[in-house]
Amino acid sequence: MLPDGNLVLIGRADFNGQNSGFRVELNPIENSVAPASQHTRCHAQSREQSTGENARLVAYIVPRPGSTFSIGNLRSYLADSLPTT
Repeated sequence: MLPDGNLVLIGRADFNGQNSGFRVELNPIENSVAPASQHTRCHAQSREQSTGENARLVAYIVPRPGSTFSIGNLRSYLADSLPTT
């Protein structure tokens, strides 16, 4: 709270996102990507679409130098390891 009584929103303190009206924990998504991506950094977030469509879950990955990272291998691994609805 500022001295003039206004509140300043500085972001979320938790790691939750909102996707199609559902609350989503983002840390488990980042942890699921870890074994397959051979990454140095990974960040997941719920991202609004500029076209007004529903938000999408996205993961940004920085692969290790010299790794043989493949988006196809990552998709296959996640399809086999993540629960489906």
